[in-house]
Amino acid sequence: GGHGSHGGHEGPGSRAKPSKSKETVFVGLLLIGAAFVLLLFFNQGFLSQNLGLILAAALVIYLFARFDFLLTLKDYERAVISRFGRVNRVGGPGWALLLPPLESYEKVELRTQIIDIPKQDVVTKDGVEVKIAAVIYIKVRNEPRSIINSIIKVEDYKRAAELYVISEIRDVGGTLTMRELISNVDELNKRIQTALEKITHGWGVEIESVEIKDIDIPTAVLDAMHGEKAAVQKKLARMEEAEAHKAEIDAVKEAAEHL
Repeated sequence: GGHGSHGGHEGPGSRAKPSKSKETVFVGLLLIGAAFVLLLFFNQGFLSQNLGLILAAALVIYLFARFDFLLTLKDYERAVISRFGRVNRVGGPGWALLLPPLESYEKVELRTQIIDIPKQDVVTKDGVEVKIAAVIYIKVRNEPRSIINSIIKVEDYKRAAELYVISEIRDVGGTLTMRELISNVDELNKRIQTALEKITHGWGVEIESVEIKDIDIPTAVLDAMHGEKAAVQKKLARMEEAEAHKAEIDAVKEAAEHL
């Protein structure tokens, strides 16, 4: 499903791994079935007298093997359970009873999830092409309405948040010069996070943080910056040297005046 691709909630019809409780009951049903078979083998009259009971037992075993009747959900998991296609309830944590095929479910994770934004090519206001990487910390709010909204309001909230941040990085980065971009990373983080919170408001998710984690600057630009910095340092050194010489001359003049 859409959500499962990024480690969030799984897509429609997704199923949890069979729980130990289900496996135990299933083994019990198989043993009962085996007992019926043995009984039929030794008592041929039992088949005709209890055909309905045997068929019912076989149906129960088939349904239990085919569908998930009992979900086991961890503390950080919830299941949005739908009946006839409409949301009916939120199950978990612990055991949640399901009535298939009338009901289906989608799993939602409540832990904070990390979305890595790969390096994006951004052309700054002064025409420098840089690469910017970021990371988003996002989670579903632990309340029934938010858990439901994370399923029904957006197809894949993690993918949607990722694409929006990529767009914002390119747009905002293009309005700043390279120096402004480097010196205002914290402000840029807050600006992107605020914009992301506005569009995710109805999704039932919380944006904990958006952080620019890396800015790659072209080598030629770095060399030019280093050269400029070195030139400034040399200029300052010459100015300091000139000031020192001036101080020496002033001292000599002052001494000469007293002679």
